[in-house]
Amino acid sequence: MTAKEPPKTFNPDTHGAFTLKTGNGREKVYPYRKQDMFLEQAKHVVRCFDNDEQPLVTAQDGIDALKVANAVLEAGRKQATIKIR
Repeated sequence: MTAKEPPKTFNPDTHGAFTLKTGNGREKVYPYRKQDMFLEQAKHVVRCFDNDEQPLVTAQDGIDALKVANAVLEAGRKQATIKIR
């Protein structure tokens, strides 16, 4: 944390934080609760399946994310810009 004073409720054992600094020198700390994002996403998907609801992230979102990840790897190998279709 880079702020001069942490928020009163900040506990480094249970929270993380990031600081946004503006061009005029102001800064704001945004604390967040630490959690396992993969576990939370899996719980969300299971709840959606149990309730016959659409998860926030679709299968197409996952496919698109993989395309981006593959393009990043290919760009690194080729040292070139890769177009994603």
